Amino acid sequence: AGNTQGVFQFESGGMRQVLMQMKPQAFEDLIAIISLYRPGPMDSIPEYIRNRHNPENIVYKTPLLKPILDVTYGCIVYQEQVMQICRSLAGYSYGRSDLVRRAMAKKKHDVMMEERRNFIHGKKNEDGSTECVGAIANGVPEAVATEIFDRMESFASYAFNKAHAAAYAYVSYQTAYLKKYYKKEYFASLLTSVAGDNSKVNNYITECKKMNVPVYPVDIRYSYNEFKVEGDGIRFGMLAVKNLGKNVINQIIEERNERPFESFYDFCSRLIPRGLNKRALESLVKCGAFDSLNSNRRQLYLAIEPIIDCITENKRRNLEGQFSLFGGGDTEEFTYDDVYDFDSKEKLTAEKEVTGFYLSGHPLDSLRERIERSDLFRISELIEAADEDRSYELDGKQVALVAVITSVKTRFLKNGNKMAVLTIEDLTGEAEAVVFPLILEKYGRFFEENKILYIKGKINVKDDMPSNIAIDFVKEVDNEVKADTDKSTGRIVVKGSLSDREKIEDMLTGGAFEVMLMDGQAITLDGKADLSFDLLEKLKKLPGTNGVAIQIY
Repeated sequence: AGNTQGVFQFESGGMRQVLMQMKPQAFEDLIAIISLYRPGPMDSIPEYIRNRHNPENIVYKTPLLKPILDVTYGCIVYQEQVMQICRSLAGYSYGRSDLVRRAMAKKKHDVMMEERRNFIHGKKNEDGSTECVGAIANGVPEAVATEIFDRMESFASYAFNKAHAAAYAYVSYQTAYLKKYYKKEYFASLLTSVAGDNSKVNNYITECKKMNVPVYPVDIRYSYNEFKVEGDGIRFGMLAVKNLGKNVINQIIEERNERPFESFYDFCSRLIPRGLNKRALESLVKCGAFDSLNSNRRQLYLAIEPIIDCITENKRRNLEGQFSLFGGGDTEEFTYDDVYDFDSKEKLTAEKEVTGFYLSGHPLDSLRERIERSDLFRISELIEAADEDRSYELDGKQVALVAVITSVKTRFLKNGNKMAVLTIEDLTGEAEAVVFPLILEKYGRFFEENKILYIKGKINVKDDMPSNIAIDFVKEVDNEVKADTDKSTGRIVVKGSLSDREKIEDMLTGGAFEVMLMDGQAITLDGKADLSFDLLEKLKKLPGTNGVAIQIY
């Protein structure tokens, strides 16, 4: 099913597509996929999949190749196969076949020229003995031997060692097994392992939600240092909270193990004397760590200074031998201000500030269903490409996405013009976006923290810095996401059935986007449309629709 997010080696979008096409049935398949999904061998993936599903159509250049390549359906996949071909077809020794493998891997052309002759025609030693007989002597036609050597040479510089791939595949199998049968425990460990990478944490939290494993926010009564399994879900760790070190967290855990916290004041009265400072307390309140004791975060936030003053004064009086109303730790005698709580937007902003994450929700939650059904670009695609060192594939790509701005920084260029660098986040991760002077002048009013925008731009990939998106158009998002009909044009391509043509044309009420129906042939339909989630959802629900693509000009 391609459900391999969080599975070692198998979690990228491209790898998931290959898995779904190949439908692996044996451990050998996993080894082959890991070996093939790399530059060079990747070109053999379509042939491998085609042959795997139709083994009766495999044609070997010579029968001598069958016992070597049958396990990989006629494709050269491993370095060991290169060595086997040299031995079986040309009579190489183990040592000489390894020399060929190494020469190919390092692209030593002078060595390869000599080995080509040896592989085809054989080689005699100075004493007249035979070093290798050559492929022709074993009944392989010269043209076929040349073709096989050419194929090995072009492939070997990228080929994987099968033993290495097998070790990887075994770990992949183990992690897939754990994800399937111990998903809470596995993802708690996985989230802890990537705790310093906010994009990956967000990605895995999204995956947990897909698996119906809730990720609970930080809670002073239940959280530990790291992510931990709790009931049916996973509890966020306190190490994610800014201004909160391991020593303080350990003290919190020690205190609650002795006696559960009864209230916010009870917590403060026990931890402040142990060194908990105001900044740490503010961070805990902002991230909602006390919600299970008192859900009014504004009330607690306003009470921090009075409570610290109160506890400090009590300590002073106790040292002086004076009696205090609060000396017995009675939590009910502290009176909180009667105030309204922060609204949801303020809560999310504060959570992001002190943990780097939105814990109680996400600014895009109201648009989640529409975004997930759309063909909009996902930031996770950029992250996955970077992880696999294939960002170059996305360089220059025009994309459209919906994201929330989490930070805005301005810079001045040498000519004095001002540009902006944004951090943007969608439901799958965060990325950097750059806004050059002309675009900043045109759309500057939109670039504010916490603003949700429909963004169009081009992906920029440079070797010495993270990939980013150069913005060329934005529009504020309300209840629906639409391209600006005055400034954006494009095409909506429906992969569907001609039987739905009339229904589709009824939806075309005017706009800047052409609509094309693909059913073996490309048909441009009468009428145009605006690009909106509502339209995309209607198109996808048609009986004959297999997918909808968007091309923005």
